[in-house]
Amino acid sequence: MRKLALALLFLFSCSSLVMAQDWGDNPDQARLEYVQLKDLTAAKDYAAAKPHFLWLWQHAPKLGKLIYIKGNQIYEGLADAATDATKKAALQDTALMLYDVRVQYGDAEADMMNRKGLKAYTYLKDRSDKQQELYQLYKKIFDLNKNDVYVQNAIPFMQLTCNEKNAGRLTDEDVLANYDQISAAYEAGASGQYKDSWEQVKEITDGLLAGCVNIDCEFVKNNFGPKLKENPSDAVLAKKIASLMYTGKCTDDPLFLEAAIILNKAEPTFGWSKTIGRILRSNKEYDKAMEYYNQAAELADDNTKKGDVLLEVAQLQSDLGQRQSARSTALKAASADPSKKAPANELIGDLYFNSYNDCSGGNPVEKRLVFIAAYEKYQAAGASRKMSTAKAQFPSASEIFTQGYEKGQKMNTGCWIGETVTLQTRPSDN
Repeated sequence: MRKLALALLFLFSCSSLVMAQDWGDNPDQARLEYVQLKDLTAAKDYAAAKPHFLWLWQHAPKLGKLIYIKGNQIYEGLADAATDATKKAALQDTALMLYDVRVQYGDAEADMMNRKGLKAYTYLKDRSDKQQELYQLYKKIFDLNKNDVYVQNAIPFMQLTCNEKNAGRLTDEDVLANYDQISAAYEAGASGQYKDSWEQVKEITDGLLAGCVNIDCEFVKNNFGPKLKENPSDAVLAKKIASLMYTGKCTDDPLFLEAAIILNKAEPTFGWSKTIGRILRSNKEYDKAMEYYNQAAELADDNTKKGDVLLEVAQLQSDLGQRQSARSTALKAASADPSKKAPANELIGDLYFNSYNDCSGGNPVEKRLVFIAAYEKYQAAGASRKMSTAKAQFPSASEIFTQGYEKGQKMNTGCWIGETVTLQTRPSDN
């Protein structure tokens, strides 16, 4: 009984909505036309539905959504099916115009322009007389919707921006301003349900930008470097600089590092922390690099990221001669992300191999055990070339015999390594 009451309430609400509309001067005929329009549109018989829509558009235009949504369906469907180029263009033009009509009769302009953009580029991109109009539409779409713009509208906006720049109607500054709008929408959408689509947008728009504005290190430094000096805490400007320098392949320039540090200070992220750590490591600023790597490890939100940054920390510790710490961190990286086991074992193998001079006490056999330990790690990593190099440094058969050992016995490397290995001879003695 309760379900029946709810159903009746729903039907009453819908019928009340229809009854409340402005049916024009001939409401009875308008209602008949609407029923025909509704049924024929639902059946996708757009050619038959079209006259009913046109009648309502002329005689009851204030019906608003009731008819104009169906009008869009009709003209878009007919345009898709049309084979004659002139007729197709006329149908497309009407379909696009209906989004403007919907604004006139109460629909939100931002929403309607966003929707219009989903069709406009496909319809008009090959019409030379429509290019400026098309650009102005997408500019309006972004100005009205800002970060709520549909992801499908981003690439057309960037392409049209570049077209206008190439035609001499936009400056480099105009292009960069439009790119900033797209970048802001990307930042807002990159963590949402359309993340993958926005990532594609970022890749494509970066490529388009590089193709229509000559963005090199000097361009960015001359145009934005002085501004950053004046406003060293301006994260928005820093983001623009970092993005442009990345696009222009200028990431080794000090300005990129400066911008990245400002950005990361304003809003610390795994990506920026790791990037800064890498740059500082390559600059041999090891202590600072370690700070940012540790920050990245704390900010890692999954095991893949954690394993990745821990492996880089291990490599940095190796650079600093912190062998035990490097081994420990490499093992943590492999534990966090099993796909890091091979590079972690290879790194540990390198640590062992390069410890010969520090662990060479004892007799000729004992001091070469580090190479066997390195070999076993290289073997676990699948590093065949390094395996061969390590194996060539194994003790000789005569050394093993002279020292009273036997091939195959277990021995401990001692030193900081402390690994138990199986005694083997170098290949030339086998």
